[in-house]
Parts: sequence; C-alpha cells; structure tokens
Amino acid sequence: MTAALKQHLCGVAEVEQDRLGNAWAYAGGPDTRGVALIAHADQIGFIVTDVDDRGFVCMERVGEAFGDLLPGRELVVHASSGPVHGVVGRTPRDLVVPEELDKVADVRDQWLDIGARTREEALEVLRIGDPVTFVPRFLRLKNGLLASPALDDRAGLYVVLRAFEEWVGAGGQRGDTGHENRVAVVATAREETGFLGARALARLLACEVAIVVDVIFASDDPGVSSRRAGGRVELGKGPVIARGTASAEHLVRLAEGVAEEKHIPFQLRAAAGLAGTDADEMLTAHGCSVLSVSIPLRYMHSAMEVVAEADLEACQGLLVGVIGAWERRRGGA
Repeated sequence: MTAALKQHLCGVAEVEQDRLGNAWAYAGGPDTRGVALIAHADQIGFIVTDVDDRGFVCMERVGEAFGDLLPGRELVVHASSGPVHGVVGRTPRDLVVPEELDKVADVRDQWLDIGARTREEALEVLRIGDPVTFVPRFLRLKNGLLASPALDDRAGLYVVLRAFEEWVGAGGQRGDTGHENRVAVVATAREETGFLGARALARLLACEVAIVVDVIFASDDPGVSSRRAGGRVELGKGPVIARGTASAEHLVRLAEGVAEEKHIPFQLRAAAGLAGTDADEMLTAHGCSVLSVSIPLRYMHSAMEVVAEADLEACQGLLVGVIGAWERRRGGA
C-alpha cells in the first residue's frame, strides 16, 4: 500500500509510514496544526489457518466477511510466491440434512480448493497466515455506477488522494505549495479489525481538523429500508455528512455552506452514537475537531460493492472547498 501511495504521490509529497501499516504525506507551510484527510486502506477478507491432509485450505474471516459470501466463489491467496487462486467449497445442498438446509455455513465450515492433492503440496505455494481476498475486478454499470470489491474504503481513499492533489496543485509545486497551513493525506491500516491504525495516528498527527471519509449504507435498493439503515441515503445524491456525535457542529455548518456555495449535492445523516469508522478514534485526539463524511455504498462487505462516480467527484469537491473555507477563516489562505 505504501509503495502504491509513493507512486501515486510522486512529485506531490513525500510518503511516510509506520510499523502498523499506516501511510501519510504532508504538504503546505510550517504550521503543523492543519487539516488531515483520512481514509482507510485495508479491506475485509480471510486468512489461511490450516491445510488438511487432502490439500484443502481452511480459513478464518478478517473483519466482517461472513460465510454467506463464499460458496462457489473464487478467492485469491496473496502468498509470497505469488497469487494462488482457488474455489470455495461446501457440502452440496442435496447432501445436507434437512435441519441444516437453511443455515449459513460458518467460514470455518467451508474450505478453499486450490487443486492441491496433499497438505504438503498446498504448503509449497502458500503458508499459514497468508491473507485471502476476493478477486480484484472493476465494472462500469449503467448510469455512472461503479462496482468493485473493497470500495469500502478504496472509494474514500481515492477521494482523499484526489482532493489532496488538487489542493497542492492549486498552491504551487512540490515543497512550495503557496499555502501557510499544512494538509495531510492519510491511509490508515486495520480499520476493519478495530481502528488500530487511526488510534495510533490520532496522537501523532496533531491536526486541528480531521476529515474522515468512509462509506455508508445506501438505502435505495430493495434489500435495505431507510429506517433500518438509520436514514435515507441514495447513490448519486452526493456525499453524506454525519450530523451528531460523529462530527463537530461548526464543521458540519462549514461543509454545508461550502456545498451550497459551490452547488455540490450532499446528504445529511444523523449520527446518534459511534460512527463505526476511524472518526471514532480521531475524536479522542486532543484539540482536534472531526468531520465525518461518507460515500453512499450498496452491498457493503460483499464481494462486489457499488458506488456512484458522481458521488466521488462531489465528495472530492466538498473536501477541497472545506479546506479552503477553513483556511480563510483561519486567516492563512
């Protein structure tokens, strides 16, 4: 992930990293208490726990990757020797006892068939502890919708990187942005397994404003009701600003003003408790105000998630506008 960021930000900013897997880059002036644009870079998936004597690979889930996602699906093991592809197997329905038919098989009760005939043969190409993910794929659907695994939170990471680049580009060249204030772009690790990356960075970044961009359940498909989802959220109607415990009210008002001024569509969602994102950790940072912004997403934590390209562009414009408005209020534009 760090290598990818370095390649992406080459000529824009120097990328730093820590041992947890977090990566970040700064640009701007000497005032370190600036703005941090934050999105997580990890994804749900699985991990190799064992291989049986016949070469079938056993797995455990990492994050909210549940067993109903798996039967008959292709997965890829990210082994040191290279990618190892396999198909998830489980007992055929015709052979399942009646009382078990409607039960979802746990990940531990399924297996990955990589074609190996023995445990030794499988362990020649993979190791215990290797990560396993859905196969990368990208689809353009009708009406500007995009589908891919891990849009939670590749969508957010894309947006914060684009916004950071635009902000830097508006001020000048690398190392001389023309801005007195400092902006950081941050790709956190381990959000899906407990927010550990953001917890570490909450103290290190020492930012005045943290804008955390993640995804949020859309309520516009047949499987989700707005009441169950906590409010109406639709693809194509703009990023979602959390109003309540997950955001500082003055930043919500600032973001709303920017959106109205620049004619950027946005949606509001009530935050009644924890955000369930890295925003929860950033809220603990001393002297830091948090704005929680989300991208509407269908089919969260599944093998193919869906977003609207228009929402990504609107979110990018909102972030750049909020940074600019914050700078003007601070007197450092």
